[in-house]
Amino acid sequence: MTDSESTAETIEDRNERSTEPPVVQPEHSDSRSTAAATDSFGWRGWVLLAVVAFSFVVVPVVVIWRPPLLPRWVALVALPMVPGILLGATAVWAALRG
Repeated sequence: MTDSESTAETIEDRNERSTEPPVVQPEHSDSRSTAAATDSFGWRGWVLLAVVAFSFVVVPVVVIWRPPLLPRWVALVALPMVPGILLGATAVWAALRG
């Protein structure tokens, strides 16, 4: 028998000989997670959803079917920057508010 096995056995023996009842830990309940689960989507969620929809639906459609009055460089360079700026600003806003 090695030293580590004998140490493990003595610790187990000591635990068995202990007269104190075992300590039962209460189940961990996070009140924040239960409160968050019951909250509604909220107006911040709708703002985020609108920005994502604009970024992934509206701008690509405008880039693909650009109006004749819109120069080509605007459709290919400037319009794709709009969702990037909006998503970045929304992320910073959500991080500071949350």
